[in-house]
Amino acid sequence: YDKTKENSFTNFLNNNVNLIGTRRNILSCLPTHIMSDKLLNKILKQNNIDIKIKKRIIESIHKEQIRFNEILKENKVFDEINILSKSEFEKNNYYLPLSNAFLDEKIIYTYDDYLEHVDLIKKFKNKNYKFINTNNKPFKNINILIIENKQVIISKERIPTIHFVIHHPKLIYAIENFDITNFDN
Repeated sequence: YDKTKENSFTNFLNNNVNLIGTRRNILSCLPTHIMSDKLLNKILKQNNIDIKIKKRIIESIHKEQIRFNEILKENKVFDEINILSKSEFEKNNYYLPLSNAFLDEKIIYTYDDYLEHVDLIKKFKNKNYKFINTNNKPFKNINILIIENKQVIISKERIPTIHFVIHHPKLIYAIENFDITNFDN
């Protein structure tokens, strides 16, 4: 899915909520499915985002949060994230993930905003959710969602945004069993 298929991808995500199975998210960025409106608005304000784009971003993230909460009713979700130190964070700009909205805006976090978002994730309580600090370096611009034995979604976050959905059992197995700790960016 690319920007020309945004509506199809949104429909796919909405239908995917009903797919039963444990979800493993290998994330290169913090998940917006756990983010407060206060933090989101603060980050958007700091980046001087146009009101139309701001509205679209907020709407997209709210839809993502609704899907996430629906998924948690029936499924376990594991978010694997490498929490960055200040020195690691400062080596590169850290952006708000907007791939589900197919937006090209580069909305930068401050390190304080990043830590606030990490704190929200750590404090999130749901019996079906677990955050894992992987202490290994994931891909810099790619997120991988694995729905155990069913499908894999590989998403490239920034320009151009693109999502690959994999249904082939052998590819799913290979990705599920890929050891990211032995992979160097």
